[in-house]
Amino acid sequence: MTGKIVEIPLLAIRNTVIFPVLAFPINVGREKSLKAVDKAMESDRLMGIVAQTDAKIEDPATGELHMVGTAVKILKSVKMPGNKLNVIIQGLSRIRIIEYVHTEPFLKARVEMIDEQEIKGVEVNAQLMNLREQAQRIIELSPHIPSEASFLVKSIDNPAILSDIVASNLSVSVEEKQELLETMDVRERMDKVIALLNKEIQVLELSNKIQSEVKGEMDKAQREYFLREQMKAIQKE
Repeated sequence: MTGKIVEIPLLAIRNTVIFPVLAFPINVGREKSLKAVDKAMESDRLMGIVAQTDAKIEDPATGELHMVGTAVKILKSVKMPGNKLNVIIQGLSRIRIIEYVHTEPFLKARVEMIDEQEIKGVEVNAQLMNLREQAQRIIELSPHIPSEASFLVKSIDNPAILSDIVASNLSVSVEEKQELLETMDVRERMDKVIALLNKEIQVLELSNKIQSEVKGEMDKAQREYFLREQMKAIQKE
């Protein structure tokens, strides 16, 4: 699972974990981060993204960053008001930091690009089917998730990619997402994602049940009120 060693600018982020899948936007505003993006744009547009261990720290030291992150390609960078950038990135692969080259004027590190393992077999297919079914159930229970998500889940046959796409959309803590990012064994990662999906499904089903019961009580109260008003009108007549 080891890959090539490269030196790339690093971007520290807080309150989220970036997985090596799909393309999506991030907002960049810190001085070091802006310089890291500029440096990447000058060369091959390749950079690394690592999550902070403490989101409250404005300028994290190297010891306050996770050692496993994600290599991304910058697809587009747009200047925003207030000296900020909206950057569209494409996830490429997991990375492991070997050492920091420098920390000023931006973070730069020597990293190992981690190649994803290829797994096949009957058990893997069964795991993949389970993962897909649980993800579909989440989509059914969550009205805010767009219908396109269902097509995406059905169309992906790569266990590693599907695990990461589902993981990136889970309503779990940053620590739990970081743990999934650091899980290099794909089968183990799938098991963890399925367990988290099961937990989320239970919460959603309970939430939907409570909402349905509350709505039922409200409907009952409204019907009773309507009947009372009708009775009043009949008595008045």
